[in-house]
Amino acid sequence: MQDRVRRHEKITVHFRRQVQKWLAREADEGVLGAALLEGTGEDEGQQETLEIDGGFMAIGHTPQTKFLRTSPVAQQVSLDEEGYIHTRMSNPEVFTTGVAQGWGPVSGLSRTTLPGLFAAGDVVDRRYRQAITAAGMGCQSALDVEEYLQMLGDDSSSVEATP
Repeated sequence: MQDRVRRHEKITVHFRRQVQKWLAREADEGVLGAALLEGTGEDEGQQETLEIDGGFMAIGHTPQTKFLRTSPVAQQVSLDEEGYIHTRMSNPEVFTTGVAQGWGPVSGLSRTTLPGLFAAGDVVDRRYRQAITAAGMGCQSALDVEEYLQMLGDDSSSVEATP
């Protein structure tokens, strides 16, 4: 899977970076448009904003999603009371309501309520919280992202990935 990501012409991996905020597109507040990254390790203290069409999230044993509550896209990302992200797999009712409100077709089980944002592992899985489960969900989410990129078509811009 790593080799496929590295070879994909629309994906750039940014090492030693972590997302500080997800930002909406200026022209459309309801769609993911950028990520504020901060460097880690040797790159600590460096910040950059990347324009993006999609994002992928999978983090730790505790749902590290507090930054989503203060993010400009906070209203578009549905979380439960403990901070777990609602995905089509974890909370299908959210998506049934969303489709009825005009979201359009919902594809992929790891899709969140913000188009272009996918979630996997411990930010979604409140029951198992195990690395092997997170790895499996990560692969599932990567396939959902690949399908999402195909739905966007060839004229979409590149996707930036932050491991």
